[in-house]
Amino acid sequence: MRLLISRHLENFLALYDARNMHLAAQKKGISQPALSKSLKVLEESLGATLFERTHRGLEPTSCCTGMHAQ
Repeated sequence: MRLLISRHLENFLALYDARNMHLAAQKKGISQPALSKSLKVLEESLGATLFERTHRGLEPTSCCTGMHAQ
């Protein structure tokens, strides 16, 4: 399992708050592809999907909600 670095966790929090990839990337001052890659690394490290991608943005999964609560 890859070491989860604080950048990935900070990006996760920005995504959770914004529920939108574009808005979270703007808030973090990074590109959308970089944020998407960070999310992918985090999801692969955890072995779980954190967000369902919908036409309205990102919907947190139960795993995501549980992780955010901690």
